[in-house]
Amino acid sequence: MIKKLLFFDSQDGIKNYDVNATDTNIKYYHPYNLYFTLVNPISNIKRIYLKSVELPIALYNVRSTGSMNLCSVGWIVTGQSGGFDYRVTAGFYKLDNLLGTSGVGAASVQAALQVGGVKASYSFSSTTGTNGFTICQLTHNATSFTIKDSFLMNSILGFSSGTYTSSPISGTNPINICPDTHLYMFITNIQSNNNNTKPATFKIPLGSYLSPPAYTHYEDNNEQQQITVSSNTFILDKLNIIIYDKFGYALQGYLDWSFSILIEYEEFQEQPFLNFNN
Repeated sequence: MIKKLLFFDSQDGIKNYDVNATDTNIKYYHPYNLYFTLVNPISNIKRIYLKSVELPIALYNVRSTGSMNLCSVGWIVTGQSGGFDYRVTAGFYKLDNLLGTSGVGAASVQAALQVGGVKASYSFSSTTGTNGFTICQLTHNATSFTIKDSFLMNSILGFSSGTYTSSPISGTNPINICPDTHLYMFITNIQSNNNNTKPATFKIPLGSYLSPPAYTHYEDNNEQQQITVSSNTFILDKLNIIIYDKFGYALQGYLDWSFSILIEYEEFQEQPFLNFNN
């Protein structure tokens, strides 16, 4: 069995046109959606290992994918019901900014300005919970106030969805302004051993990114992350790679990154020709 180590740098890759990209600053071509052509295609592959990743982190902690930036609430005031959905502008937020008028505080401001419907007054703040962690509080003037399901409200701010009749409403979990723990490298042209429905070939652990851009380095010395190739006819002639967040959404990349993979394969040996005429 032969093992071949290959090194890749996104600067040398060919960037794909990303139809889902929304950031016009990168003009739909970026280093988190690209492919590399192998000069010498490899066949008879048995396993592919992720050996190392060197990745600068320029990652918004509040993104516009899914409900990560959705502030969704409802209320009853003087017997009349109302509500408001607001999407916080995607960006990197520290705690004060996230709770202030540039973050979820903007939702309460816009709700007070909405035309039509019964209005409610509410605001966000932080405090130290009985467990010693920082939790979010929502103060309101409604008879009842409803927090609806969204990643922003539940997983980042720490609220439990439901209807509350008292004020303030305290989060049941600590505020988590940096919810990303890892990214997924998805190589679309090879099979995946992933156990869940997310597009993933390998996992890239993340370090702290409280003040991005930061940097993460991953190295697998024990060859734990491996893909087993079951097809005898498979030929690896390129790597088509998309980087996803842990929630299954494709990311837009800004900074170049590098990685290495180890390919384990059998060398083709021509079978001897038997001449039965002699």
